[in-house]
Amino acid sequence: MHKADTAWWTTGSFEGRPMPEILKARDIGAVFRFLRSRGWSRAVTAGAAGLSETRVRAIAQGNQQITSYEVLERIAEGLTIERGLLGLAFTSANQATAPDPTSKPLQPSGSLNLPANGLDSIRAALDIADLPPDGPIRPLPELSTAVTDVVRLRLASNYTRLCVALPDLLNELHRAHEAWAGQRRAAVAALLTQAYRAADALADKSGHHDLSARIIAMMTQSARRSGDELVLATASYVRGELFFANGRPDLGRTVLERAAERLLPGSDTDTSAAYGSLHMRAAVLAGQSGRLDQARDHLAEAAEYATQVPEGEYHGTAFGPSSVRIHEVTLAVDTGDPDNALRVAADWDPPEELPAERRSHFYIDLARSRAMLDSPEDAVTALFQARAVAPEHTRFHPQVRRLVSDLLDGAGSTSRVHDFARWTAAPAAVS
Repeated sequence: MHKADTAWWTTGSFEGRPMPEILKARDIGAVFRFLRSRGWSRAVTAGAAGLSETRVRAIAQGNQQITSYEVLERIAEGLTIERGLLGLAFTSANQATAPDPTSKPLQPSGSLNLPANGLDSIRAALDIADLPPDGPIRPLPELSTAVTDVVRLRLASNYTRLCVALPDLLNELHRAHEAWAGQRRAAVAALLTQAYRAADALADKSGHHDLSARIIAMMTQSARRSGDELVLATASYVRGELFFANGRPDLGRTVLERAAERLLPGSDTDTSAAYGSLHMRAAVLAGQSGRLDQARDHLAEAAEYATQVPEGEYHGTAFGPSSVRIHEVTLAVDTGDPDNALRVAADWDPPEELPAERRSHFYIDLARSRAMLDSPEDAVTALFQARAVAPEHTRFHPQVRRLVSDLLDGAGSTSRVHDFARWTAAPAAVS
């Protein structure tokens, strides 16, 4: 895309301003035709644009023209499409006389293509946690196995399958929690903590941050009911993600520090891993608040205990030397030090035994650091590596969407950048 063609997406709000003649001449109605050919109904597009279906049809047929930026702004916002990606859709629409029948439907960037009613079913299970529907309850060992399976799906970033499995499992766990007492009830509370964590991954990745906050609150309550400090530590680790989004990283770091203070690291492997994981996440939060010395102290604490445990997954969290190294790269990128990020990452790839989600984080941060050093081709290479490791996690990661949009608008935009952008805008297949 020519730089002049994308300027109208990058210089702010244009409500009420006339379009340049070059855009009019290219037939803006092609955008509506393109979106419909890629899976959006006319009703959905019309609703997003704030127009009647009749007018959208007229524009798509070339019988009317759009005369202000306002409509395109509303489309981008209403369909949650990154501006650069809608600009790409605009260019594609005007370069083709007909849609490619082999191409996948275009979906809103940053929106999980979850199975029908997937999140609605999860919401329903949460709404009736204390009044779950009647049904069977498997023995505790079988419930534990079922929860282990959804933890593996989460760590593998297999969000579509996770969305299918969770609603019924949540209902069953809620039944068990209401029906059982004593140690069995506490054990179910611990299992619910992990199931809620999996549900939170879906809410977070699909951009439903209010639902995510609600799930984290339920997860924290369930962890308390378990009476297990390691389960509580897991809940605190997940709770830390709230503070990445709400602009209060110092408060999040305090939450993690207090959780770590309740543990006795060195007493056993699981406790050491939980303690190190809390400091690992606290390091990133400290970096986001500009407290670099404290961030390094947290990472050093995490690294010390990482050498005392095997690399692995502990209560649903990956921890070990490789995980700490990946967080060191993240910290360097987040604090504007891409040279250090590349130094830490040099001649190294995360081992395959690490969960896919954690490994893809490494390549995403590698791409961010390379883009910061004006190496767009190397950046997109790292993005393709992240995609190979964990497609769904990479496709919907907010930092990936921002980076792709920046690369599209950059002078170094290449066909590989456009190929990756098209992929991020297409729905993931249910596997």
